[in-house]
Amino acid sequence: MKASFHASSTGADQARGSSRACGAGSSPQPALSLDAAIEAICQKGCRQVHRDIERLAGGETVPEAKRLDARQREQLLAELQAIMAVYGERCSVG
Repeated sequence: MKASFHASSTGADQARGSSRACGAGSSPQPALSLDAAIEAICQKGCRQVHRDIERLAGGETVPEAKRLDARQREQLLAELQAIMAVYGERCSVG
């Protein structure tokens, strides 16, 4: 079921015009760990992504963000919020 979340996230991301999505291809080296964190978090499913967004917004960290600096953690939060904004409050998988 998480695969369907993965696939729909990519489609939704393309619809909003972002360069990143759950399942996006490789990126330049500086963004590599950020992209890896986005991908790993998205693989956890919709509900857990929302929980991780709440934690990051509250100043906490998540295991996937441990290697990121403060600026990258802010980018991670913004990217996750943008990806999940397409879904609103509903999650079909989790």
